[in-house]
Amino acid sequence: MAVKLQSIRRDFEYARMRNNESVSDYLAKLPALVNKMKMFGETLSNKRLVEKMLISLTPAYDNIVSVIEGTKKLDEIDPNEVVATLKGFEQRLKRHTEDEEVSDKAFSSLSIQNKSGS
Repeated sequence: MAVKLQSIRRDFEYARMRNNESVSDYLAKLPALVNKMKMFGETLSNKRLVEKMLISLTPAYDNIVSVIEGTKKLDEIDPNEVVATLKGFEQRLKRHTEDEEVSDKAFSSLSIQNKSGS
């Protein structure tokens, strides 16, 4: 039993968001690990869970992490609030990426038309 708990703790500590992973998918893993730890009698504070969420994200989330850390007390913030904030930020990132792709295609199309029309 102690070996299994150590294994789950290690999985929790080493968990990191991958570049191609959505924040929703990544953050769903952490509570699952926390629940497994609870089954073995290990408790984890909300503060520790929030800290883990924030330090294990990809660099794309650095700005929102700074805002959360600068405006909230980590020992008072609810992990669900952090999840909601991060999901909202992810939606903004996706929207900006999609807008950039549309702009790039438009400029590319315009560039091709100018070359053939010259």
